[in-house]
Amino acid sequence: MQYFEDKSEGIIVVQMHPGDLVLESYQQVIAEAGIDTAVVMTGLGSLSFGRLHVVITNEVPPENKFYDLEGPLEVVSMMGIIANGQPHIHLGVLDAGNVYYGGHLEPGCRVLTLIETSIKRVPGLHLLRSPYLQERSV
Repeated sequence: MQYFEDKSEGIIVVQMHPGDLVLESYQQVIAEAGIDTAVVMTGLGSLSFGRLHVVITNEVPPENKFYDLEGPLEVVSMMGIIANGQPHIHLGVLDAGNVYYGGHLEPGCRVLTLIETSIKRVPGLHLLRSPYLQERSV
């Protein structure tokens, strides 16, 4: 994995190479580049293995179902938010049988040929993720 940053624009381009782990590479970039709050704008490429989860109930907190997907998988979308240095990324993939899977990116997704993604820093915000918060303050 390697990344490049245009500091004047706050945009980071990440290239992940065969065998790299996707979520773990994001975590490495976040740590090395000192990212607090950012938007994962784009992501494309291919995976040899994918793991994601989806919510399967309407309760809060919801129950989750996990999918382990053998490749090859074509990444058709990847986007999300980095809040307080923690990535929350959604992934859409197409398998060799043309079946689409989408959900939350999980550890263990392995790059087949390449993943290219872009991250935009949002320096004016400091977001904290607090799922299932029942009250909001204005």
